[in-house]
Amino acid sequence: MAPTLRFLISITLACGLLILLLVWSDLSFAEVWAGLGRLGWGVWLGTLALQGTLYLLRALRLRALLSPDLPRPMGGLLAVSVTHTLMAYLLPARLGEASLPLYLARSLGRSKSEGAAVLLLVRLLDFACLVGTMAVVCFLLGTSAKYPELIWLTPLGLALVVPTVLFALLIVRSSLLVELLTRLLSILRLQRWPMGQRVLDFSQQVREDVRRGGGRRLLMGALWTMPLWLGIFSFWGLLAVHTGLVDLGLLEATFGSSLTVLSTLIPLNAFAGVGFQDAGFAFGFGVLGVDPTLAAASAVATHLVYSVNLLLFGVLGQVFMPKATVLKSI
Repeated sequence: MAPTLRFLISITLACGLLILLLVWSDLSFAEVWAGLGRLGWGVWLGTLALQGTLYLLRALRLRALLSPDLPRPMGGLLAVSVTHTLMAYLLPARLGEASLPLYLARSLGRSKSEGAAVLLLVRLLDFACLVGTMAVVCFLLGTSAKYPELIWLTPLGLALVVPTVLFALLIVRSSLLVELLTRLLSILRLQRWPMGQRVLDFSQQVREDVRRGGGRRLLMGALWTMPLWLGIFSFWGLLAVHTGLVDLGLLEATFGSSLTVLSTLIPLNAFAGVGFQDAGFAFGFGVLGVDPTLAAASAVATHLVYSVNLLLFGVLGQVFMPKATVLKSI
């Protein structure tokens, strides 16, 4: 799909979802402002501290997955983590994901193929953890006496075990995934053109980097992924509670948070998750019986807080981004 077409589709879908959210919830600016007003300076500073901790955990995961052949300074990894998260969030259709290999090359002298391999492993770990958590939470909510009307969540939770296992297998055999892609490109005979040959060479190098990133490095990356996602769910749950959804328990907060995060990973997402993130948040907590207006007001308020925090950290990341003395071309 052409970038221009993807951009137009993402903007159209974002505007449509935002309009539907406003119509469904009958939301007003005063209600959003009231949601923000419930936060207070102390809670906002707490969200900053928690978000900063998430960047530290992301940096530690990057450090675990990167080859120890070159330096892996925590300061540089923190700057890369912050800036990559900002770009992935702001640019439409998740185009900012591609910035990770570029930042690792520019800042730490890593090859772009290693950066692409690390990005693949990071996203597979994220999806496995997210979908696995959703499976457990859906099953527990569906079997809870508190929500007899949500019994349909039980089979959904069981069904989500399948993609969880699939993602786990893809993590273990991620080099095979890249190899299949390389073979597909070869079948298309891209090597007939110079650019196509470069793509094939790059994909083969990514496969080797993915293979080298297995074993202990992959295990350490998985171990850092679990507290990272615990922090992510805690972040969104904290904001949800303090912007008006006061009756949430751990399961409810995790369920709504998981749908919020999942909505931001849609490849057709618009700028800064507009529309998709708000709809995911409002729908997730709306399923649990939260008043639509209150859920929508909390969604927009939390979105604003997260975006402001992200921009603040993003500026710091750009300022302290190191410059590598040696860059690898591939």
